[in-house]
Amino acid sequence: MKRVVFTEPVTVADVDAIFQDSPEGQLVVVDGLHWMLSMAPGGFDPLRRFVKGIIEEGGRRRWLTHGAVLFWNFASTVAPLRDAFPELIRLDPLSEEELQAAVIARHRLSGFEHSFDRGDGSPIEGLFARSATRIRRPYDQYFHELHLATGGLVRDALRLWLASIREIQDDIVHVGPIPASSYTRVRRLPDDIVVNLYQIAREGWMDAAGQARLFRLDVNTAQAQLSRLAHLGLLDESEGTFVIAVHLRGVLGRVFAERGWVL
Repeated sequence: MKRVVFTEPVTVADVDAIFQDSPEGQLVVVDGLHWMLSMAPGGFDPLRRFVKGIIEEGGRRRWLTHGAVLFWNFASTVAPLRDAFPELIRLDPLSEEELQAAVIARHRLSGFEHSFDRGDGSPIEGLFARSATRIRRPYDQYFHELHLATGGLVRDALRLWLASIREIQDDIVHVGPIPASSYTRVRRLPDDIVVNLYQIAREGWMDAAGQARLFRLDVNTAQAQLSRLAHLGLLDESEGTFVIAVHLRGVLGRVFAERGWVL
């Protein structure tokens, strides 16, 4: 198996290097496919060269890659990705029962038991906890709320699971209420910010030059806009390139879907 990982913008020469050493029957796993695409002049060329190379191999090697639905749909309009990757596996959100099973299966790997605590011990929290318990057990109530908070996305659920842990005593993990999700806050973002985040998610990354071209701005203004979004915690920045913050990707995907922007 050969693993290729891209963590910054890719050139056609970078893609050419993937095809130089190509023993028959090899499995090639490519991470960071979105770095092959940009809105710069000639920015589609690396992705098109990649797809062309796979098709020309005629099945001599096996290829595996992954991408967010929004990026994949957009990239498929500029290069015949479906010809290079005819078999697609779409990971849909889990049901409440499936999410519960996935989180508990992951927790069991720790070797700890678990206990679900409702409230923080205050009289008001105790009242709400007792009311909730009459409706459903704390275990069921927790995963019902976890599913509502995450929309069935495992990555977000595991993050909130860890954030819910109050303490570990005698090999028992005590799980408290689910922290507030960023979903509500993201839904309330101004439309212009949501549109900007949509464009970044669709391309997979953005820099000041790309932002300037996309929104017809000067580069300094574009840089200031991206830096502001990073300051707000919506983007992660590395050496002048910006990507959607990892913990917000699932939430933003839900918001985009609600608006009908993701098919």
